[in-house]
Order: sequence, then structure tokens, then C-alpha cells
Amino acid sequence: MPLKVVKRKGRQTLYVRGTVGGESVYECTNTSDPKLAEAFRAKREAELWQASVYGKRAVVTFADAVTGYVNAEPRSKTTQSHLLRLVNYFGKIKLSAIGQHELDGAYAAILTHGGESKGATKIRAVLIPLRAVLEWAAIRGWCDKPAFERPKVELVRMQFLRPEEAVTLVNEAAPHIRPLLVFLINTGARMSEALELE
Repeated sequence: MPLKVVKRKGRQTLYVRGTVGGESVYECTNTSDPKLAEAFRAKREAELWQASVYGKRAVVTFADAVTGYVNAEPRSKTTQSHLLRLVNYFGKIKLSAIGQHELDGAYAAILTHGGESKGATKIRAVLIPLRAVLEWAAIRGWCDKPAFERPKVELVRMQFLRPEEAVTLVNEAAPHIRPLLVFLINTGARMSEALELE
């Protein structure tokens, strides 16, 4: 039975109900406008037919994959914030449509300095979370395993404080900064890690 727009007793919002390709559907359209509800019904029915003919791989969106990825196991707040920015950019794009060109567009749209951002920033804030979601989805057969060009990272020569320099730095700092400096020097934590520590 194809999908039909139906009304629920006591509700203004319209719903779609029916069976497509053996899958029973009863979903809210999030509108009370019959024309918009009909457009939702047509789009949803087309997606379900496509999924029944070509498999789930053909219709899974990035937002769907992120929802599954986040619900699969607990993710850190940092990971969740990176994923939220990716969902805002990729949203309803199908997983199969995400390639190198779309990744380059994400760098430009998501990062503060756009495509001019440093390689390490691109990798940390966009590439790693995107690849994690796509690999998770590939294991479930929703898309192919991702293959992206890795941005070049400048090799920066690390400079270390000598013990006497560290002591001088701590002694010269404002009193409220000293505990933070001692913590950073003794643990090697990043500033963001130290400030987010509970």
C-alpha cells in the first residue's frame, strides 16, 4: 500500500502512513499544510523505493550516519562539537556523494581560516571525524570505505624548556597563572586539555 497523508485525532500536524517495499511507515511530516505534507510523502516514498531497489546504501545521509555513530558508543564533547559542524555542512547529503571535492568545500566552510587553515587543523577538526563516521558507516555497508588526500602538515621543531627556564617562567608569571603553568609543564598536556579538565 503506497504512502498516504493522514490526520491524527486531536493533532494539527499531518502524518504519512503506508507500506513501501515491504517496510511499514508511520511518520510525522512536521507540518499541517497539506501541500507540504504531500511533498514530504512523495519524497519519502521515493527514498523508500530507492532503498528497496538499490539497498540502504543508496539513501543513507551523512546526518543518519552521524546519529548512528554517536548512539553506538559515548563520544567526547570535542568529537561531538566537530561532528555537529560537519552535520551542519553535509546534512542531508548521501554518503555515496561525499568525496575529495566535498571535503575541500568543508575545509573552506567550517574552519575559521577556511581552505588556508594549517594542515594539522584540517586533519584534527574535519578529516578525522569525517573519516571516522564514514568508516563506521562502511562497516555497516552504507558506503564505500573513504579515501581522502591527507593535508600536508608542517614539521615544527619542538623547543623545550630547560629546568631553570621553567622555574623562571613560573616565578615570573602572575600568581593565578602559576598553578596552570606547573600543571602544563609537568604533564605535557595541551592548553585546551588543561582548561577543559574537570
